[in-house]
Amino acid sequence: AHRVGAAVVTALLLTLVASVLHAHRGERHLVRLVLLAVALLAAQIALGALILWTHRAVLPTTVHLVVGAGILATCVAITLEAGHVPAPTPHAHDLRHAVPA
Repeated sequence: AHRVGAAVVTALLLTLVASVLHAHRGERHLVRLVLLAVALLAAQIALGALILWTHRAVLPTTVHLVVGAGILATCVAITLEAGHVPAPTPHAHDLRHAVPA
C-alpha cells in the first residue's frame, strides 16, 4: 500500500513540476522550488530503499519522514507562489488620531 501511495505522489509531483516548468519557466523562484522538490523526491526514494535494506533501521526511517514533510512543505510553497498568494503583511498603525491633542 505504501509503494502504491508513493507511486501516486511521485506521479503527481512530476506533473506539478512539468506544469510549473511549462507555465512559469521565467519565474526563477518557482523553478528553484520545483528543482528542490525533485531533489527531495530523489532522496525520498533512496531513503525508502535504504529502509528496506537496513530492515527498518530508526535513522533512515526518521530521515525518510523528515524528507516527506519537506516535500509537502515545498509543494505548499510552490502552490502559494504559483497562485501569487500574498503573504500577510503587518499593518502600520497611525496613532496620531488615537490620542487627543
